[in-house]
Amino acid sequence: MLLYMNEKTDIELLKLLENDKFKQAAFRALFERYHIYVGKICHRFTKDPELSKDISQLVFLKVHEHYQNFQEKSSFKTWLFAIAYRECLVYLRQAKKIKFTSIDLEMKLQEFEDIDLETEIDLEREQNLALLNQLDPLDKALLLMKYQHNMSIKSIATSWNIGESAVKMRLKRAKTKLQKLKTNNM
Repeated sequence: MLLYMNEKTDIELLKLLENDKFKQAAFRALFERYHIYVGKICHRFTKDPELSKDISQLVFLKVHEHYQNFQEKSSFKTWLFAIAYRECLVYLRQAKKIKFTSIDLEMKLQEFEDIDLETEIDLEREQNLALLNQLDPLDKALLLMKYQHNMSIKSIATSWNIGESAVKMRLKRAKTKLQKLKTNNM
C-alpha cells in the first residue's frame, strides 16, 4: 500500500487523509517524503538531535491535525516548511533564547524600495553556516527559506502571512547582517 501511496502527489495524499481507509497510509507517505527535510530545518535551529526530532514530530502532528487548513496558495512543501520554521521559532521564544521586537513595517518599507535580491548566498559553505548561526533566528529562517529551499518571495509571504515587500525588506536586512558578519570575520 505504501508503494502505491508514494506515487501520489502531495495534494492527492492530502485528499486521501479525508478517507479513514487510506488516512494512515497517506500520512505515512507524506511523513516518509518530508521527515528528513523537516528534521534538518529543526536541527539547524536547535543544534540538538533529540530536540530536533521532538520538534519534527510536533510539526507532523500539527500537519495531521490541521491538514484541512491547507489552502493550496503555495505548495504543500512550502506550507510544511513554514510550519517547521514557526515551530522552531516558538521553541526558541519559549526557551527565552530570543526576543522579538515590533517594528513599524510601513516606515521601514520606505527605506528599502530598490532591493537587490538577485545576489545569491551560498548557505552550504561551512563559513556561511557558522555566520548564519549568529543571526537572529527569524533572519536565519528567512534566508534558509529563500536561498536553501528556493522558496519564492510570494511563497514566503504567504507562509508568514506578511506582504511581499515586507519579506523583501527583511531578506535585505538579513543579507546585510550576514555580510557585516562576513566582513568582521575576515
